[in-house]
Amino acid sequence: MERKTEPNQEIKIFPGRLPSEKTVETFLNKIAVLKSVVSVTLSGVSTHYERRINVSGTSIPLKIQVTWIYLEIEEINDDRMREVKDVCQEVFPYGFETKIGIFRPTGKTLTSESGRSFARIDFVE
Repeated sequence: MERKTEPNQEIKIFPGRLPSEKTVETFLNKIAVLKSVVSVTLSGVSTHYERRINVSGTSIPLKIQVTWIYLEIEEINDDRMREVKDVCQEVFPYGFETKIGIFRPTGKTLTSESGRSFARIDFVE
């Protein structure tokens, strides 16, 4: 019998304003150097144009206006939460909210119904 592993928890970040692609790029580069970040999922509305951002030396297409950011973390504790909040305070000086949980779908879903688009960046190879 195959044993299912529990998914890692995530930190959901909701910036107080819609961040520009430069702000998203800055945030991702600062988050990329933190230990224990497994992946980042950007959520937002599709745009009719593509911009490119540079994350850790890699050019990544950005086809959405980012509204939420989900950080998948190996283990969330007070120190890791403080590191994430410090980055958020630096990059989003206009404010932000955070919430801890499992936000990605763990089973089949109809994502097209919501009209939301996602971009996932994995930091673990």
